Amino acid sequence: MANSSKLLFSMFVLVLVITSSWVLMVSEARPLRIGSGLFVIDGLYIEAMKAGGGPSPGGKGHAFSSSQILGGIKNGGPSSGGKGHGFTDSQILGGIKNEGPSSSGKGHAFTTSQTLGGIKNEGGPIAGGKGHGFTDSQILGRIKNEGPSSSGKSHAFTTSQTLGGIKNGGGPSPGGKGHGFTDSQTLGGIKNGGPSSGGKGHAFTNSPTLGGIKNGGPSPGGKGHAFTSSYPTLGLGGIKDSGPSHGGSGN
Repeated sequence: MANSSKLLFSMFVLVLVITSSWVLMVSEARPLRIGSGLFVIDGLYIEAMKAGGGPSPGGKGHAFSSSQILGGIKNGGPSSGGKGHGFTDSQILGGIKNEGPSSSGKGHAFTTSQTLGGIKNEGGPIAGGKGHGFTDSQILGRIKNEGPSSSGKSHAFTTSQTLGGIKNGGGPSPGGKGHGFTDSQTLGGIKNGGPSSGGKGHAFTNSPTLGGIKNGGPSPGGKGHAFTSSYPTLGLGGIKDSGPSHGGSGN
């Protein structure tokens, strides 16, 4: 009889301890409140979480909800105050493609065209220690439109452009400018788009002649692989003479 009483008392004490611990745990817990897209967990706030799983509405996939500006494109040269590659002004990226497939089967077309700004002037250091600074802007003209070319021309370009500023003859440029450019020449005879007629493959339609190609064998007088002449009428100006440059000018 005494043993039964002790067993019942021990079980009562155990149940009392377990019940008390559970009540304390419930009273110390903090609730999870959900409302208006704001989650509060133990004083921590989580905002702008994507609503429930699955695709985004409108079939946009992982679209971004806004556009941002790239801020602070660095000016040339070292940054002041030891900031390293700091940024000093802001520029806008223009014509970024909208999300989702492009209309009319254009693929990843861009919606606007921009100008390449600040093409560096002729070689040599920039004044003021700016390094490779940019001083003017040029436009890339006649880039092919997106999509297949009409009339089976493949990836043909619609116009021809001029190569500007071909450097004069060999040797250092005057004024320590390095390999600067001083005049402009035109590339002639770019192949038209589409297959060549007569099964010629990727033939050129105009064949300008290279002037002053060296004859076979060693050059007379030990001059090595020298050019023998230049032809200004073909736009090849200032080809360096054979042998070492006079006055130690190098190439």
